[in-house]
Amino acid sequence: MNRSSRLLAATLGVALTVSLAACGDDDSDNDATTGASSSSASSDSATAAEGYYPHTQTTTHGDTTIEAQPEKIVALTPTAADELLALGITPTAVATDPATLDVTAPWIADDIRDISDASLVSPSQEINVEGLANLDADLMIGASYQFKDKAVWEKVNAVAPTVIPENSDYNVGWEASLRTTAEAVGLEDKAEEIIGELKDEYSDAAGDVPAGKTYNFTGYGEGMDFFSGNGSVFQLFGLTPSETQDDTQTKDAISVENTDQLVGDLLAVWPQTDADRKALDENSAFQKLPAVENGTVYYVDQSDAFAINAAGPHSLRWFLDRITPTIEKLK
Repeated sequence: MNRSSRLLAATLGVALTVSLAACGDDDSDNDATTGASSSSASSDSATAAEGYYPHTQTTTHGDTTIEAQPEKIVALTPTAADELLALGITPTAVATDPATLDVTAPWIADDIRDISDASLVSPSQEINVEGLANLDADLMIGASYQFKDKAVWEKVNAVAPTVIPENSDYNVGWEASLRTTAEAVGLEDKAEEIIGELKDEYSDAAGDVPAGKTYNFTGYGEGMDFFSGNGSVFQLFGLTPSETQDDTQTKDAISVENTDQLVGDLLAVWPQTDADRKALDENSAFQKLPAVENGTVYYVDQSDAFAINAAGPHSLRWFLDRITPTIEKLK
């Protein structure tokens, strides 16, 4: 695994330890499910136009055909569930551990807790093909990082049409992910409405942030250095990636010796442990970074990491409330 892709791996790995972690790490006073109830609905209320099916959709591993309006949709990730809920569809099942939802997806936890099944996918994202077959689904929606091996996708796709992004990036951006899901259910116009609304909300929050401001989004852990996450969410504020930001998560991590390369005007950093946060506080080069000196560093917690790195419509609105005070300091 490329060192940069470790932020996504670390995020996914939260499910391995979340039952032992203090849920109090998330200190937000916000309602964790803000907006979820208004977007949730049965699949009956959101259907494709007449004649849309059969629909053939291209994925990174080949085409898959959805023969008819899907009635039983399995979300292979909480992000896919987030997208479906925003489109007005409640999935039949979500392949995630319900015990972890208050950390991994607090924005939709109450909406999907009762339909979440930890047996369908392991914390390391290994797919339980037999378990999925037992659900009698007619559509599954997943993520590229779950199907790095084409053979795995072919097995799951043989159970039911399995849609993942056409883009082969390890972790695609939120717009491409939402559009992929929307295409599968014939609600592309609805997806564009959602994208437009979110862009407006983030633009309003950005206000008069000066043009040319940049960002870095990175995890940090002892022995792991500074490893980029997909920070494309910050572009919604009009920010651009700094010269060392790697939203594709394909480049090497930045070593501690090169801490001064984290030059973004906004720095979102996820210390993996309390000890790692202390190490940053004691790192003189880190303390001299522009964002730290200007008060525009945002210390990411586990829930933030999911909201940023595996973003969906509900998580984006949840995160907007949390990050806005830091964005205000860029003005």
